[in-house]
Parts: sequence; structure tokens; C-alpha cells
Amino acid sequence: METIYREYKETFGDSVLKAICAMANTKGGEVIVGVADNGKLKGIEIDNKELERITQKIAGKLGLHPKIELKEKNGKKIIVITVQRSNVPISFNGKYYERVGNTTREMKPEKLRQFFLKKENWDSLINEEATFDEIDEETVKMFIRMANEKGRLTVFDENTDTKTIFEHLKLSDN
Repeated sequence: METIYREYKETFGDSVLKAICAMANTKGGEVIVGVADNGKLKGIEIDNKELERITQKIAGKLGLHPKIELKEKNGKKIIVITVQRSNVPISFNGKYYERVGNTTREMKPEKLRQFFLKKENWDSLINEEATFDEIDEETVKMFIRMANEKGRLTVFDENTDTKTIFEHLKLSDN
């Protein structure tokens, strides 16, 4: 049965992207592809290449990276897309969607205004999956050098380790 947290789709298409968008803007949930609206298992024909295309389409159109699993039930393949609630508003083709009960609806202008006002600023968001291995040490050194030249951040030199700099500037949780 479809709920605010679960949406069934027989095939992958724009309606799946709208549902993912709506769930990210509401409370999160899962979209299950290969199942009819009434919950009847239909299954889908899919290979790894097609699954990768779907992953890229979701990332490209929505800027999201939900958990995507290919599962088999009763000999039929389905895709389970698990969507986390987003800290920032997510749009699909310039429109914002939300889950209302077991339906996906476009947000009304007043609701959209309130939605934008309550969501966090991008600068305050933390990427829980990022690691210090992804930081370009040379860029950090260049930043410290430029800040020192301008007299804005003289507590560090180019030999200060990146973790110490990030902790002092409150750029990390660790």
C-alpha cells in the first residue's frame, strides 16, 4: 500500500523523479520501481548499465544521491530507491513537489515561500560522507598564504595540518 513514505511505480520515468523530489522535500521515504500502484509485483527488465543510467539521471536532475538497490522478489526484479529528507529545497524541472498522504503534489506558492524560509542555508550544511582525503592540501596552503598576506588569519602557517585549520575555522565536526 502506498503511504507518505512509500510510492510504487511500474517503470522508471519522470513520475519517479517527481516522487523522489517530493520525498526529499517532505520526510524521506522509498520509491519502489517494478510494482503497480495497488502493490502488485510487476517486475522490470534491467541490467547494471541501465541501473547506472538511472543513478546518473537522479543525480543530474535532482542533485541527490539516494540509496538505490536492485532486488529480486518472487523471481522478478525491482528497484528500491531510499530517499533521505533534504536539508535544502529540491526541485524537478523547476518545480517543487511534496508528499501529501500517499500522493505527490506540486507545492502551492505560499507553501513554497514558507518552505524556503525554514530550510537551512547551504553554508551550514555538513557532508557526512566527506573525508579529509578529499581535501586538496595545496589549495588549503594557498588559502592560508593569501590570508596571512592580507593579515586576516595569522595564527596559521603553511605547515599547519589541514585538520587543525578546519577545526579552528569550524569547517568540520571532527
